[in-house]
Amino acid sequence: MLGRRLSVAIGAALAAGGCMSALAPPTAVSQTETYANPIYRHNAPDPSLIRAGDGTFYAFTTQSFYDGEKVNIPIIQSTDLLEWSFVGDAFPQLPAWALKGEDADTWAPHVIHRRGTYYLYFAARSAETRTMGIGVATAEHPAGPWKARRRPLITGPRYTTIDPFVWISKNGRPWLYWGSGGVSIRAQRLTGDGLGLIGPRRRILTPSTRPYEKLVEAPWLVHRKGFFYLFYSGDRCCYAKAHYAVLVARSRSKLGPFKRFAGNPIVEANRTFKAPGHIATVADEQGRCWLLYHAMDAAEDTGLRYLMLDRIRWRRGWPQVNEGMGPTTQSAAPSVGAEMPRFC
Repeated sequence: MLGRRLSVAIGAALAAGGCMSALAPPTAVSQTETYANPIYRHNAPDPSLIRAGDGTFYAFTTQSFYDGEKVNIPIIQSTDLLEWSFVGDAFPQLPAWALKGEDADTWAPHVIHRRGTYYLYFAARSAETRTMGIGVATAEHPAGPWKARRRPLITGPRYTTIDPFVWISKNGRPWLYWGSGGVSIRAQRLTGDGLGLIGPRRRILTPSTRPYEKLVEAPWLVHRKGFFYLFYSGDRCCYAKAHYAVLVARSRSKLGPFKRFAGNPIVEANRTFKAPGHIATVADEQGRCWLLYHAMDAAEDTGLRYLMLDRIRWRRGWPQVNEGMGPTTQSAAPSVGAEMPRFC
């Protein structure tokens, strides 16, 4: 089995702007006792996750190869968050503005459901500038078909325009966060339809001399008990010399200023897994928050980034994962069902 389990479960829920459930119908419930990491032993970097109306989970990842063929934005699915199967490519044909062929790069998708439509935000290399840009596509179902806009929301310079994340404020206004390629993580308001950018651009978090922070990227917001928690990753995600971890900062405002956690990083390498990072969050039936992310198998030298799942425990107002000991190998599974809490 792709995710080694002791019994079967029906999954938890996630939607835009934190750990919000999306369109989950009443469904049968059963309980998994334990699971083992990785939950998907296939290259699946930079995951984002959403639950469809029938209760199926769909995860979207950075480009990968399946059966020897390059897949621009892989879509995988699960009914329980533990066993995953490949669905297809969100973009069998890349949008008009994106570079095609061997030099194409398509990274870090983020999916939300809003006003009856699914939105997929993603980073791709611009055919015009050869720098990275952020685009958006829409669909009626997570499995597609996805229709991408003909122009990107924003491009470059270089690798600074990557890793999109969208937060929906209480007033319904969407905000795009991204970054960073060695500069600050930034945020800017999206238009009401989610298809354009308006207003000033804000600096949210800057790189620093702290461990793992020469480069900060992969923003993800969670709102909990009056604080906005900004999860982020740094600083070298990939290849043989990968040096990557998950960190967090918090603020009373979605736009900061953000105070870094003194206990950072909250997930870093251990003897079993290395270079963990680029997270999404999902809440279970009891309101417990879980971290979906990628990591490399320390026993391998492949550079493959596998899909991982670990529980977040909140201690003195800050998140903690596995007592700071890095990714788990085997854990008690989420408590899951049809009715899910709105937030972690």
